[in-house]
Parts: sequence; C-alpha cells; structure tokens
Amino acid sequence: MVEQEYKLQMTQPDQFEAVASAPEIREAATGPERTVRMVADYIDTPDLRLLKGGYAYRIRKEGEEWVATVKADMGEGAGDGLHHHREWEAKVPAPEPDLEVFSDPVLVETLRSLQSGQPLTTLFRVDMVRRIRDLNLEGGTLVEWAADQGRILAGEREAPICEVELELKEGSLGAIEELVSTLLSRYPLQPGAETKFARGLALAGLDREGNA
Repeated sequence: MVEQEYKLQMTQPDQFEAVASAPEIREAATGPERTVRMVADYIDTPDLRLLKGGYAYRIRKEGEEWVATVKADMGEGAGDGLHHHREWEAKVPAPEPDLEVFSDPVLVETLRSLQSGQPLTTLFRVDMVRRIRDLNLEGGTLVEWAADQGRILAGEREAPICEVELELKEGSLGAIEELVSTLLSRYPLQPGAETKFARGLALAGLDREGNA
C-alpha cells in the first residue's frame, strides 16, 4: 500500500501537551485517545544493501506486539511536510530480523537479492510514546493522528523526537491539508521535511546512499 501522511515538527517542545490535545483534534476524534510505547530497530546489512536499493526495514514493538515493516523510498517529503511511501507490514513473534515474513513474494525476492546472504544488523533505534486518535474530517475523510515524543538513539548519540503525523486512511488529502493549515497557524509547528528514518541515518553518520 502507499502511505500518505503529513509530518509536523514542534518548534517548542514544552508545548507538546497543548498540541497533542488540541481542541481541533478532540472535536474531530471518533473515539478516545490511545497511548502506545513504540521501540523500533532499523536494520540493514553492514554495507547497507537494503538502503542502497531504496528500502528501509524496521522491527518495532508496539505495546505488546512486534511488527516488521518495510518502506520503499518514494523520495523525501516536500516543504509542506507531505510524505509518500510504499509500505508492507507483518506481525512477527519476536524481534529477530527475517526478510521472509512478508506476504508479497516479489518484495521478499527483491529483499533477499539485495541482502545477498549478508548478515543483518541494527543501524539505530527509535524509542517513543505515541498518542493516537482516529479522526473523521470533512467529506468522510478518515485520518490517524499521532503525537510522538521520544528519542532516536545511534551508538552514544541521541536526538529528540517531538512531532505529529496525520496519516490518510480513507478519503481526500484536501481535508487533511485544511486541518494542517489551521494547526500551523495556531500552534508552534512547522512542516517536517525529514522522516525518523532519515534523521536516524544522519545521527548514525550515514546518508541515504549508504555513505558514511
């Protein structure tokens, strides 16, 4: 599937609570807020073969579940904070890396070819708490709102996470754009040009081509 989402960075982290519980979000919510701790390891071969092939692979603990995810590079986000990725997910019983857990045989064969029998290792970790609400916007557009607070960890380095995401689940991006415009005008937010994956690579001293 193609994931479409807006990322907004908080410019004043001390205002996280005000943004996370903004009335514009509460009024559009279809149910109560859910809070989940998420710890994700981003994984590749030592010479970054998946990354060089345009893929990001992670295993994330979401509450009590383990979820493996692969995202295909569709380019970095534009200046407005909108990001597009192709995404595959699979629930897994444990955090051991295994590229064959995905149901798409073409994806599995592509990943195996890129891996070329090399071992898989963790590049960096993301440890955060996500506050989630399901939103129903104008025209029946369904959106998942996520307010994330935590850290990216790469060796002895770390960087803070303080951002929100609005992921389109059903309907039109136009309804999200209107909400994003309202939030940017009322709260200390700015469009997020970089994903957590891109930030983690930079923290680990790597670039998107896999160069150290």
